[in-house]
Amino acid sequence: MKKPLPLIFAGSLLRHGTHGAERFRLSDHLLLDLFHMPIVEPYAISEPFSTAGKVNLNSRLAGFPWIRRTTALRAVLHGSRVTAVPAEDVEIYKDNASLKPIAKNYRYLISRDETIKGLEQVFDEYTTKGHDFGFYKSASDLCERYLYPEGTTNAGIIKFEAGEQAIKNFWKANTLTGDNLRERPCNDLLPRLTTKSNSFTIHIRAPARLPSSARGGSVPIQLFQNIGAKRASSAM
Repeated sequence: MKKPLPLIFAGSLLRHGTHGAERFRLSDHLLLDLFHMPIVEPYAISEPFSTAGKVNLNSRLAGFPWIRRTTALRAVLHGSRVTAVPAEDVEIYKDNASLKPIAKNYRYLISRDETIKGLEQVFDEYTTKGHDFGFYKSASDLCERYLYPEGTTNAGIIKFEAGEQAIKNFWKANTLTGDNLRERPCNDLLPRLTTKSNSFTIHIRAPARLPSSARGGSVPIQLFQNIGAKRASSAM
């Protein structure tokens, strides 16, 4: 019997052939779509299957490509970190003999500008590949995208480019990173993301106008000229 391959949720590992599961057509991360993690704050009890509090991964509106809704997505990315352990640190990483703390920091902030550039290239596939492409069908599709580290790394400053060769070279230089560390940012981000928004906030601005009478000929005409009060509210 052949040894079964482990589940791998960071699909970006498969994109440059560092795992034996790349021969499969369906990604393992699609199993995550069978589970729903509600956002329990600020509510004591969440409504079943409500997406309230989640950020839609499809930041570009279909039919309105000039509208970019990335503010909330940037806030979600800011709280996570990318961990990368370079291969040359094999002698010191997890070295229990010296009992000395490692001076290096293997955790990087996520570069939101470069990561969002990589996320948005999916939307361009609508015109090149057809109507079944160009959008995220599941929040777990994030697992197939690269999260770009911010600042200077052991492979230099990583910028988004067509083909994403720079980030591929970055991970080839950090092969000591375990799959669990590669998948950790996705584990943090997935409960906060969705592609099936069913809860929306409606913002209301309602002015109250005072009537005044004006006479046109012999018929009084009611005109609402003066604003007596304004009210701004929102409802979900």
